[in-house]
Formats: sequence, C-alpha cells, structure tokens
Amino acid sequence: MDPDVVAVAESNTAGNEVCFIGEDGAAAAAACVEFPPALTPLERAGRALKFYSRVIPVLGAYKLQQTKIDAGLVKLDAEEEQAAWAEIDEWGSARIAETINDLKGFYVKTGQVCVASAKSILVATTRANG
Repeated sequence: MDPDVVAVAESNTAGNEVCFIGEDGAAAAAACVEFPPALTPLERAGRALKFYSRVIPVLGAYKLQQTKIDAGLVKLDAEEEQAAWAEIDEWGSARIAETINDLKGFYVKTGQVCVASAKSILVATTRANG
C-alpha cells in the first residue's frame, strides 16, 4: 500500500464507493473503489439457481458413474476406470471453474476456500482454480 495512504474514508452519498485518505486529508481519485449495489433477494435467488443448475449435473455425473460401476453395468479394468473418472474430473472441474468465474463475488471466495482444502474438493478442480 502506498505509504501516504493512512485511512479509509466514509462511503460517498451513493453508498457504493470507498476512498483512501492520504496524510494531507484528501482522497486520491485513483485510490477509490466502487462497489456494485447490493442484490435483491430475487437476484440472489437467481444466482443460486444458476450455480446449482451448473453444479448438479457435475455431481450427478459422479453419482451415475459410481452407480454404473457398483451395479456392474460397465466392465472396466483398473486403468479404464481411472480414465473414466479422470474424464469426469476434467469436465466437471472446467464447468465448476467457469461457473465460479461467471458468478464472481461470493462464489469466487467460496471457491478459494475450497481450493485451500484439497481434502474437500476434487484434485482437478484444485488445479483448475489454482
């Protein structure tokens, strides 16, 4: 952070901009950040629906693959099974990464938390979101 920036000013009258104040008490235009307006409940619900409509097919693909293997509907040797899982991993991780990047905000932060814990998310998704 620039050494002459010492404090954060109050939001402007629109309530969506925060500026940093220098030692001279003036706000530098380049040090202002404008935030988007808060979403309405309907907009938040729409974003959640968009997220789940993209993620549920990925989860379904994993469940379907596991069910087919468990029921003996597909006969795969160990190498073929590994390749089948890897294909779902790559497709699913790309789809989830794209969804997170499209929705931004809360979803990016949640994705970062998930990536930080490799135990709780697919290895391919961790690679895709770095």
